[in-house]
Amino acid sequence: IVSDDTLLLSNTSTLDLNAIASSIPPNKNRARCAGMHFFSPAHVMKLVEIVTSSYTSPETIYAVQTVTQQIHKVGVVVENLVSEKGVKEIDDALMEFGMAIGPFIMSDLAGNDIG
Repeated sequence: IVSDDTLLLSNTSTLDLNAIASSIPPNKNRARCAGMHFFSPAHVMKLVEIVTSSYTSPETIYAVQTVTQQIHKVGVVVENLVSEKGVKEIDDALMEFGMAIGPFIMSDLAGNDIG
């Protein structure tokens, strides 16, 4: 359905990118799967997490970094932590890094659970 150079990017920080990438058929390019997580509100916040799975290639990271720069955002490459760490640990680590609030706390406050 898509070409081999198509990127598969998640914008949801609560999804496990390793699970998404591993669901791609072996004959397709799992290395093109990554995350591009915008901080809310996206039109104001400059930071974008470029999240890698265990399959993500350096070429995919470079492509996502390029897109991030083209839209005038600041990309920070991070590893997929959803499957290894709990939500609280991720929020705590990012607040210790200097964020005023963690992404999962922000999602709760923004009402992402409201359908």
